[in-house]
Amino acid sequence: MRRGRIQYRQRRPPRKLSCRCPLRRSAQLSLPPLLRRRRRPSYPRLAPRSGQHASRHDQRPRPRNPPADRSVRMGAGRLHHRAGHPQRLRLLPGWPADRRAHHPAQRHAGADPGRSVPGIVTGPARHLTPGAPASCIGRRARFYHGKQSRHRPSVSFLFRIGVSPLLSSENLMTKALLILSEEAFHIVYPTRVLEKLRARVDSLDIITPAESWPEHRDALAQAEVIFSGWGAPVMDEAFLAAAPALKAVFYAAGTVRDFVTDAFWERDILLTTARDINAIPVSEFAAAAITLGLKRAWHYARLTREARTFPADRPMPGAYGSTVGLVSYGVIARMTRERLRSLDVRVQVFDPYLSEEEARQEEVDRVDLEELFATSDAVSVHTPKLEETLGLIRGHHLARLRPGALFLNTARGAVINEPEMIDVLRRRTDIQAVLDVTHPEPPAADSPLYELPNVFLTPHIAGSMGPECERMGLAMIDELIRYQNGEPLRWAIDAHIAARIA
Repeated sequence: MRRGRIQYRQRRPPRKLSCRCPLRRSAQLSLPPLLRRRRRPSYPRLAPRSGQHASRHDQRPRPRNPPADRSVRMGAGRLHHRAGHPQRLRLLPGWPADRRAHHPAQRHAGADPGRSVPGIVTGPARHLTPGAPASCIGRRARFYHGKQSRHRPSVSFLFRIGVSPLLSSENLMTKALLILSEEAFHIVYPTRVLEKLRARVDSLDIITPAESWPEHRDALAQAEVIFSGWGAPVMDEAFLAAAPALKAVFYAAGTVRDFVTDAFWERDILLTTARDINAIPVSEFAAAAITLGLKRAWHYARLTREARTFPADRPMPGAYGSTVGLVSYGVIARMTRERLRSLDVRVQVFDPYLSEEEARQEEVDRVDLEELFATSDAVSVHTPKLEETLGLIRGHHLARLRPGALFLNTARGAVINEPEMIDVLRRRTDIQAVLDVTHPEPPAADSPLYELPNVFLTPHIAGSMGPECERMGLAMIDELIRYQNGEPLRWAIDAHIAARIA
């Protein structure tokens, strides 16, 4: 007992005696507990946690069939295995031939010493960096859950943990070129993203602005993959002739219509985009605007400001039992629909490519364009800008909207007949229009859109802005990892898909 504090000693359970002989057991029982002979545990001791000392009682029975995230037996030693984080195990020339032959990794690498082969995982790949010290080489070591334990060394062979497959000597031959506008370079590929990209390629050249590529033909001729974004160069026959080694393009933005040509598809170059990533903030913007529109937030905010008091009568559709219409059902519309599931609303869709079976799975109703505008309390446009969609939404569609309805456009301004829309908004002051895109963009200085009280105009901010743009650059790095590992890309598109998207 210390001054001012009482400490109680916890009783420990009795230990099993290692000897089975009755005479010896009786002799040992006569000894004090600290002098009794104990059986040596057959299971390993765990590594002490950070900030703790190793304890002789910090032991855990070893399961007969350890799961994938436990230490597993391989040859003469143990390594920690975690599924989902493929690493590399490098066989050194000093590894004895008999142990190489019994090693399971040799069925991939043969007997070639020093070759990088699929091995056992010691931790997430993000914790391993190029040039990391091989702390386990030349001494016995054991890994538990990514931590090294030296209490009971049993690994008697030499091994080296690589820096993940994408950083192995086999895959570290990718020559990358980063080419886009200067503004997009700073917001899509900031320092943090750029460092991750440099760590996964052999060399990285940067060309900005993209129009200056004829001055850097040497870098373009060696590029195997191109990372780009807004302001990408037009990849026509002249550009592709200067890039004979080009195999894949990672485009950290949405639409590819500004730079892809027929010559690009004829070269059979792999193309992947961040359009699904850019759709995330657009769906967030759309779902938030629809929620506020069902409450008629902009309408009553204007009335409150003009009257200098709260209006007595406040009719509104609300977010219970109302109907939301989505024009087109692409990636952004599907994400918007998922966010609207938190509301008790009915969702109906106009999309000629949406089948009845898919509509049932998505829990939406297929309707034509006329019915959608006539029966919706809020209409959100997600139509791509194509030749057949120019001026798709006319004035008579808007005129059929319900009283106090919301009209939201985050797609492209050209899909709406803007003069007819302005005429309807002048007559139907109860309709609230939220326009994030216009045609042209921005509107002319004398456009009525700046003056109409029931128009909420934003400068094309629904898409990725500021730090949100980094997410697109990181997504393209993830695609590069899949490309280097020989895995199918998640957001790859071809000429058929490119013709249907915005």
